[in-house]
Amino acid sequence: MDNAKVETAAERTREERSVERVAVIFTHGQGEQVPMQDVVELAHSIWTLNGESALSDPPINRGVWSVPVYDADMSEQRRLVTSTLRREGEPDLQVDFYQFYWADLMQGNRLVHVWRWFMDLMNRDQAEVPEPLTPIRKLAMASAFWVGLVAWLFGLVTAVRLWNADLLSWSNFWALLIVFLLAAQAYWLSRRPDRAKALTAGVILIAASLLLGAFTVPLLQNQCQMVELVQKGPGCFGYDREAYASLTPHVSTLLATAHSLIAALMIVVLIGLAFLGYVLSRTFFVPVMADSARMLRATPENLPARDRIRKRGMELLEALHNSERRYDRIVFLSHSLGTVVAYNVLMQYWGNVYRLFDHTASTAEREAVEAAGAALQDLEGQALVDARLSFRSAVRAYHKALCHPKSRLDPASVEWRTTEYASSGQLLRGILKTLRGRAPNAPVEESRCPWLVSDLITVGSPLTYGSLLMAKDHDDFKDQVRVRRYAVCPPSETASGSFTYAGKPHHAAVFGVTCWTNIFFETESLFRGDIVGGPVAKEPPEGFGRGPLDVAVRREPGMPGFAHSEYWRWATDAEGRPAEHVLALRNALHLFGDADKCDQNLKGLAPPRGRAPKSSTPAAT
Repeated sequence: MDNAKVETAAERTREERSVERVAVIFTHGQGEQVPMQDVVELAHSIWTLNGESALSDPPINRGVWSVPVYDADMSEQRRLVTSTLRREGEPDLQVDFYQFYWADLMQGNRLVHVWRWFMDLMNRDQAEVPEPLTPIRKLAMASAFWVGLVAWLFGLVTAVRLWNADLLSWSNFWALLIVFLLAAQAYWLSRRPDRAKALTAGVILIAASLLLGAFTVPLLQNQCQMVELVQKGPGCFGYDREAYASLTPHVSTLLATAHSLIAALMIVVLIGLAFLGYVLSRTFFVPVMADSARMLRATPENLPARDRIRKRGMELLEALHNSERRYDRIVFLSHSLGTVVAYNVLMQYWGNVYRLFDHTASTAEREAVEAAGAALQDLEGQALVDARLSFRSAVRAYHKALCHPKSRLDPASVEWRTTEYASSGQLLRGILKTLRGRAPNAPVEESRCPWLVSDLITVGSPLTYGSLLMAKDHDDFKDQVRVRRYAVCPPSETASGSFTYAGKPHHAAVFGVTCWTNIFFETESLFRGDIVGGPVAKEPPEGFGRGPLDVAVRREPGMPGFAHSEYWRWATDAEGRPAEHVLALRNALHLFGDADKCDQNLKGLAPPRGRAPKSSTPAAT
């Protein structure tokens, strides 16, 4: 045996404590995502890309490696671990990137999910639709009107051709059925809010008209009977029976021919639309948009998948809080529909663990957050941005105070609350069991902090349309906030700023201890920029409170017009330096500098910022 020094457990622990470890959880968006693909590209853009600018810290050039995941049961998942970054006067830094993968849990998507969701959104009142979505709504409503009108006219001609001189006939029965559909269609067309219904009714009306035989012989026979009836009938109200009788066969023939030709054209169009719909449903609507339809629509059919996704997210958080890596903080970075998933997971997890703190030990820090949150109410413009940074600084101080050992309850000391905790679900009971599992007689200081999530970063988030997507209307959204179904930032639903209940923060106060940064490409036109994302820092029901830091970034020259998926892929600008949106991500994560300094770097990116300057030089990828 050589004389090499044998590292003891105590020495290894001391060595590990000299390194600050940060876990970044990336939550992907909708669609059939490839496991680990986006998080690998994200880690490269955040960690290994060189470059300097006004927003960047000193250039970095570090490696990222993939290692197995031991902390949670995540199929096909790996942990991306970075090299150690040496920092003068501070602990060295190491970052672990994880992906919260949930696409495999959203199975069983169908086109009807998208159609029902779309109809629900279209039936909302015009005042409920956010301004960026107004052109889409107008286009949809105009299309619904014209399709409904053409269907009404076509159905009317079909009813006329079906009418038979013999009143008691099947032909007249079907004609009366179409007349009933025509009456309903006319009513919906006359009411602007109901024109989405006219689209569905129009499709049914066209299908019924075609089904009842626009090409069949009985229609022509019925028309001939009507001509004979007119020719034999008495003249009345002064019309010339002979002149009308001589004209009727020509009009009837013309009407029948035009109707048959239109029917044939509609059949061709319907076949083409059916084929196009089949292709789009297989490539876009079902695998992509159905995820949003099911995640944002709480129906009995959708609840099991939504619950499984939240459960996996909370299990991942629990595993990282109790990991042998001993993380100093956890950052939730989410994209697109994944921002809704992350928002719900954080609310649920905080609602399980907020009672595991001795909140009397952090009263001063909590009151500072409440005061900073209340100060946001009457400010606008640059003053609001400055106050928002002060609020974020207070939130970080409160988070640090909660993570201090003096704020942690000894699990053994909460046995008297067994009945309360026993009704709190399996997750909380598991957390208590884990905390109790430390060495016998070990001091409370050695237990893990139950809440390490310091930041939520949303990128291209549909939460900008929260009241439209997550509630029936504006009033319903405000009611949901008032009863603490949805968490807002700052976490008080009143102007006083207080977010306590029975002397401790309430279950919806997650953004009293966690900073929310929201990054998005500004919408330049309907299909340029990122119409999916947008600001969230507005008073309910337009947003989730004044506390989130909205960061508007510009598209790089040469970037695709619709930039929803380019927040980390189009990584450099025309000069090969990190692009503005990549630098915004770095500062939001504040991995390479002080958090307050990084917030100052993001201060100049508050929306609105306008369009990016044009350039003939394409940006490098």
